[in-house]
Amino acid sequence: MHVHRCKIQIGVYYNTLGSDHCPTVIAINERQSFTGQLGPPKFKLSKADWRRFKGICNEKLSATGKHDDTIDTHAQQVTQAIVSAAVMGKS
Repeated sequence: MHVHRCKIQIGVYYNTLGSDHCPTVIAINERQSFTGQLGPPKFKLSKADWRRFKGICNEKLSATGKHDDTIDTHAQQVTQAIVSAAVMGKS
């Protein structure tokens, strides 16, 4: 009888990629090959330029807003505007 050790690592990828679910990362007997960011993105909120953030959000949302879109479409557009403004504000 052969006994093999099985190494299993389970983690959660906290970038939802626009979904309402967090992807689960499972590695079985493999080297860690996941190169994405583990955990939520880190932002220094005390150094944020909130006026610029608000301006970018307003610009993104005013360019995409349609009154006949579904609530899911609106939610996705708001999420994309927030993430985009946060990333643009870091530069």
